Amino acid sequence: MCLLQILRGDILPAQFARFQKYARYVRTVAGATNIIDYSVFRQLYYFNHERPLLPSLRDYCCAGPGSPLSFIYVVPPHLQALNLTLSHWSYEIPYPASQVALTLRFGSDLTFLSDFKYLASLDLRGSLCVLDSRLLRILADMEKLRVLKADTVDLSSDFNAALPLVVFHALEHLSLSADTQHSIHLLSVISTPVLRTLEWDPSTDVTDIEDYRHFLECLSSKYASSLHGLDLSFQLNRTPPLTTSGYRYILDPLLSFHHLRSISITFDLPSPALSLSENDVRDFAKAWPEATDICLILRCATPAPALSSLIHFARHCPNLKSLNLDGLDLGTVSAVDQLDPLPLHRLTHLSICDNFWDTDPDPVAVAEFLDAVFPHLQLQDDDPGWRALSWKTHSSRPAVNSHLRALRLARQH
Repeated sequence: MCLLQILRGDILPAQFARFQKYARYVRTVAGATNIIDYSVFRQLYYFNHERPLLPSLRDYCCAGPGSPLSFIYVVPPHLQALNLTLSHWSYEIPYPASQVALTLRFGSDLTFLSDFKYLASLDLRGSLCVLDSRLLRILADMEKLRVLKADTVDLSSDFNAALPLVVFHALEHLSLSADTQHSIHLLSVISTPVLRTLEWDPSTDVTDIEDYRHFLECLSSKYASSLHGLDLSFQLNRTPPLTTSGYRYILDPLLSFHHLRSISITFDLPSPALSLSENDVRDFAKAWPEATDICLILRCATPAPALSSLIHFARHCPNLKSLNLDGLDLGTVSAVDQLDPLPLHRLTHLSICDNFWDTDPDPVAVAEFLDAVFPHLQLQDDDPGWRALSWKTHSSRPAVNSHLRALRLARQH
């Protein structure tokens, strides 16, 4: 049903009755609802005897100037499952200055959320909203809040460190894009006893790897024994000195996270200047024995770990289903007859990459190695769920696949 068609001119009782009939079935609202002025929703709200217009709403994504104001007329406050995204796109769409100013004032004050005690998921990313101490305590009162996502965090202005921790009893997933210091501050003042997954993609680059090390130490001291999922992104805006920089040094605090099931770590560097050894790969694999999905996007300085480093995941991660590892040296491949006996591993998805090397891999040697270590890899290039074997010389990939298929056919016969 199109509101723009219904709301032309005066609303007749029959028209509003039709609107109410369909409104009862609406579960999701998404998109730029700002195309309808909030005063229209207010008028409908009063026409509806000051009851929310969409009583069964479960998922609401409000975006654009003025749309947060319509929120209070649309959403019933008693819902136990509501995903709310507060975004603003005022720079994309021309609006009167007064309306944009109204949005700015509204975006900085989210005290109205205190009426919605049963929110299950709140997404503040890409919005004007700042997660400050006042909003933090409002959200902590939401006993059903399981997912919280925020860009901007600032607790410095009015937070009293002597006060008790802010407790989120139900929070299971936290996603932050705040910088290192503000993220550390937030983690230090909240208690999240059932937190299971954390995403962190800082909004600003750093120049010192010590900032990242400090953040991971803070993370480890609080969540090493409880987290099941980590998704971390690191961005350095200058090349660190080779003599002091290694992935192992930065990521060492993560070796205490023995219950991780999903790990994604991405480094965005100006050049491949951080070192990674085969022993480092071994220690990562040993640290995450329960992992089912590991993604390590790294740019390695020479010498890089050889393809044989994958053996450590086969030995120490028995439940692993998906592995993505960049920065390997595929030019040197261990012969199959030199491998110690390995249990048949159930890994099905593999992405390996040597984008920073010029040596073409030997397709036969690579295929024999992968078949011996991971005999259950999916090979269909047309399978959208398969992350293909990849390296700089993409012409080698079909040859590897061809040899893998031949090896499997030989085993079957």
